[in-house]
Order: sequence, then structure tokens, then C-alpha cells
Amino acid sequence: MAELSSLRKSLILYSSFLGILFLIWLFPACLVFADPTKESLIQAWEQAQKNDSETVTLEKIETNRYRFETKRFSFQGELKVLNVTIGDMGLEDTEDGYLPGWIEVELVDAPQDLAVKQPYSYSAWEQNNVLYYDKSQSKWVSAKDFRAGLVHKSKNWNRSPLYLVAQYSWVALIGLILLLAAYVGRIAKRANKQVDETIQRYEKAIQLSEKSIQISEDSNKVLKEILQALKGSSEKRE
Repeated sequence: MAELSSLRKSLILYSSFLGILFLIWLFPACLVFADPTKESLIQAWEQAQKNDSETVTLEKIETNRYRFETKRFSFQGELKVLNVTIGDMGLEDTEDGYLPGWIEVELVDAPQDLAVKQPYSYSAWEQNNVLYYDKSQSKWVSAKDFRAGLVHKSKNWNRSPLYLVAQYSWVALIGLILLLAAYVGRIAKRANKQVDETIQRYEKAIQLSEKSIQISEDSNKVLKEILQALKGSSEKRE
């Protein structure tokens, strides 16, 4: 009974450890964050354009229409927002907790070869038209902040206890399985030994019982013969 009780306690501890590992793995998926909206993306995009040191003017005329001027390339005129997209192109839920958002725009009456003549400047400006929703902070960040955030999270994650648990939990799990298997094997060996000893004791008891029965039968036979002898002797006297 003591061995079974010890085994039961070990199984409970082992199950608890597995449960803790599962909860650690499941924890990020259980967090609930505010969902991003197109309105919040537009507002963040407007702020990103204004924060650009090369932006001269970004003035809203009406919904999805702006008066725009930048020093990155030669343009001064109307900027029109054509479409707003959140989480498309198979990036609905990135592993790093970010959700991409695109602002598709048109520079009205801009030269058609603008992106060809000034590719670097145009490409640098276009980066402001892609933002990323940081789920952990529930806010949109620029592409630059997104890259910096990934680097920062990667460094912190590599040094965090959760990272060590995630990296080496499988080693601990295998070790625990091997230890538990060895422990169970040891207990089973002891239990088998005890069963064998019990069987041997029962066999000896049966043998002793059989011998006792045989002795009793022999004694009864001797007594019967004595009684018959005494009876015969008594009859002769008469």
C-alpha cells in the first residue's frame, strides 16, 4: 500500500508539471486584445505622415482626401486614399503579435514616372503607408517602430525565463518520463517480489496443511487399529 501511495503522489506531481507547461504554452493564445479598426489605422497613418520630417503639409480636405506636400520628391497637390486593408496577404496573425495594415493612396496628377525617376525617395515615403498593429499595446506603429520592436522583443525573449522554459521544457519532459519509468519499474519489481514471496508463503502453508491432514489421518488410522485390537482382546476374555 505504501508503494502504491508513493506512486500515486508521483503521478500527481508529474501531471501537475505537465499542466503547468501546457498553461505556459497556451498563455499567449488566451490573451484578449482590442481589435484594430480602419478608422484607427487612418488616424495612425495621418500621424505617421505628419511625423515624417520630410512632410511639409498634410491637410485633410474631406474624407479620404488631403492636401499634401513632401520634400522627399517633387510633389505638391492632392493625396487620395483609395483603400484601407487590415491583415491581408496571409499575415492575419503574425507570430510576433503584429497585424499589418495597408493604406493604398494616389498622388493626384503626379508624374507617371515619379517612382522610376526617384525610386529610393518614393520607396522611403511609401513605408509610411504600411503600419503594424501591436496587439500587446493595442496600437498602430510605423514600419520603423515595427522593426525596432521585433529586435527588442527578440532580445528580451531570448533572456526571459519563459524562453528558457520553452527551449528546454522538452528536455525536462523527457527526463521526467525516464525518471518516472525507472521509478515505476522499480516499484513493479518490488511488487512482483512481494507477490512471489506471498505465493511462496501460501504454498508452504498449503504444504503444512496437507502434512497436518496426513498426520491426522495416520493418527486416526492408528487409533482405529488400537481400538480394534482392544475390542478383539476383550472378546477373547469373554
